[in-house]
Amino acid sequence: MKKSEDIIFNYLNDRCNEQRSEGKSDTIGCTTKEIADALSMQRTNVSAVLNKLCDVGKIYKIKGKPIIYTVNLTEKSEEAIKLQGSFDTLIGRNGSLKKCIQQAKASMPNPEGPRMPDNFFDNYEMPGRKMNVYRGWEIYEKETYDIAINLKENYGNIEWYISENGMGVQDEGRFIKDGRIEDNYRVDFIRDHLIWLHKAIEEGCNVKGYHMWTFIDNWSWSNAYKNRYGFIQLDLKTQKRIIKKSGYWIKEVSENNGF
Repeated sequence: MKKSEDIIFNYLNDRCNEQRSEGKSDTIGCTTKEIADALSMQRTNVSAVLNKLCDVGKIYKIKGKPIIYTVNLTEKSEEAIKLQGSFDTLIGRNGSLKKCIQQAKASMPNPEGPRMPDNFFDNYEMPGRKMNVYRGWEIYEKETYDIAINLKENYGNIEWYISENGMGVQDEGRFIKDGRIEDNYRVDFIRDHLIWLHKAIEEGCNVKGYHMWTFIDNWSWSNAYKNRYGFIQLDLKTQKRIIKKSGYWIKEVSENNGF
């Protein structure tokens, strides 16, 4: 290690040992500011060295307010490190929750410095990915299968349902033909998700149902009636309900128990 890395590591190691000998039972370690002040070094330089030491496995980073760096892990700090990846355990993290998670990560204050562009976007996007351009959501049908396998292998194969899955599209009136919305995109969306869900069921996953969002075009808190989701078209002026192509298609699927 370079000299500055030796100095910072040795100080952190000594402080962790001191805290342990003093009987401290919760998180043991130091903040960047504490180390920088004690060693009369610039905080940004200390931060860079600490991150390098984390990368090579010499020390651990416990995220929080403020961030703690440690050499010795207590039971509490081990649990804190496990929780750092909690976003990765959320069902829907790559679907409807993706933008919410990005916003949550971006809003988390970084006591080590200003927010950088990396706080606001993911560094990788799947080439050729499918997108619902009206909602800004990626369409990844296999996610239904991945969720099912995850629940089977890691959560005791509990009974569960897909509570909502849908395709919101703006200005659906442009797809009207002979008085009916020909929403082939919604048929494709549902069919491709059900194919993966059927595969999961064949492999023993305990999924009991699939709920579409939504039965009829509904009002949204975020965009009112801008995007339409339903099997049934709702005319806001006349309140007339007209079944879309997808509505007739899902009726046949239900009657035939397949497609």
